[in-house]
Amino acid sequence: MTDPVEIEYDSIKREIRTRMTLFPVAPFVSGPTEPVVCEGIWDTGANSSSISERAARALDLMPVGCMDVETANGHRESPVYKVDVLLPNDVCIK
Repeated sequence: MTDPVEIEYDSIKREIRTRMTLFPVAPFVSGPTEPVVCEGIWDTGANSSSISERAARALDLMPVGCMDVETANGHRESPVYKVDVLLPNDVCIK
């Protein structure tokens, strides 16, 4: 069994942040790319996950589709990408 990710904060926080590594998933990349290490923000009330445009460019990802998203600034269409996410406790989300 994998150890849980434990994070201690010295005050109340509005979000949970952890280090994570994003891996491109073949065949949804334009060429060979290295994984991207970044900081993830966990939204426990979200229906889906997202990555930044910068991470998508760094991974040389190709969209696998589009979806409608609702943001604080309104409704828009956003590209969908496929990535694997490695958490600090070595759990991989595929």
